Amino acid sequence: MDKTTNQIEMKPVTSSNIAAIGYQKEGQILRVLFTTGVTYEYEGVPVETAKEFMEADSVGKYFHKNIRKYWAGKKLEPVQEKPVRAMKKIKTKIGYIAYETTSQVTELLGGRGICDECNCFAPVGYLVPVLNHYQCPKCFKEWSSRGNYYPEDIPIEQRNAAYYESVIPVTDEGGK
Repeated sequence: MDKTTNQIEMKPVTSSNIAAIGYQKEGQILRVLFTTGVTYEYEGVPVETAKEFMEADSVGKYFHKNIRKYWAGKKLEPVQEKPVRAMKKIKTKIGYIAYETTSQVTELLGGRGICDECNCFAPVGYLVPVLNHYQCPKCFKEWSSRGNYYPEDIPIEQRNAAYYESVIPVTDEGGK
């Protein structure tokens, strides 16, 4: 099983080296997403250690002192071998613009591929300009089926969409 698709809730952290941390009690799996975009998993980490790590004043120092020395990390391979540096523009059923893209592409906008709704790492997801959010496929599906279209949101959507498109190449809805 490809562990990069396991849904472990990732919580963004403030650190110069670590972007987000997640923990799964079943299997005592600690997942660490580094600011370089590389993700490692550490198995057998007790819940107390994971909690202390997530709450540490300096997660980087805690990691080096209490995690790295005692557990061998397993580097997770990205879902895609080559990062795609483009996004596909789509229109939602409710009328908003969205961009289907990858976690690697969100880095160009300062993101880390963490869904803004459920806090899970999403190797593939959607940028939603009207919300200025990155969403995993599950959260995007839920939002696009229950959301409402408000004309007063158009200027916000257009401003964010223009910024996204100024930074990242776009393919049309046909994938060209």
